[in-house]
Amino acid sequence: PATATSGTYTIGVGNFYAKRMSTNDYATYLPTTGTGTPGNVLTISSSALSVGQNTSVASKKVAPGSQTAVIGSYAIQASSAEDVRVSTINMTWGTQTGTPSTDLTNLSLWDGSNQFGTTIGTSNDTSNSFTGSLLVPKSTTKIIDVKANVASSATDTMTIVTRLATGSISAVAQVSGNTVTAPTTTTACRG
Repeated sequence: PATATSGTYTIGVGNFYAKRMSTNDYATYLPTTGTGTPGNVLTISSSALSVGQNTSVASKKVAPGSQTAVIGSYAIQASSAEDVRVSTINMTWGTQTGTPSTDLTNLSLWDGSNQFGTTIGTSNDTSNSFTGSLLVPKSTTKIIDVKANVASSATDTMTIVTRLATGSISAVAQVSGNTVTAPTTTTACRG
């Protein structure tokens, strides 16, 4: 059905009528077992995105005045059902010792060398919303790096924690057209 979001279906070939080419006669009710021959199994599952901290990027220290410093990194993976196109990422802050609006400028999100959305010149202390287009192919992981310039006046004891709260990513599944939101739990990264 058009509204199916999950389930398992098997389509098989039942009894049928056939003409034998070698003898030019007809055979009926093939196969003779009476049960039919099952085909491949088709499993329907909902589209989903999983989000986690990119574990290949460890917490680190950067000097005051650093430019385009990676202050967080996330792994976004599409399920095996279908490709998913991300349209919005709303990033917030976790527990930290710095003040993002005075300590960070030119906040941006990156998929490798491709920027997602536009650069936010002065970061907001509560949340920062990015709108763009990021295709995450099914069964594939995309790495999103959070980058910013660190103010030269930032103290060397400052700690910045980026966070993707529950439902902070909006996306659309590319075949079904279903809306996909992620993550299902809050994910934080210490820069």
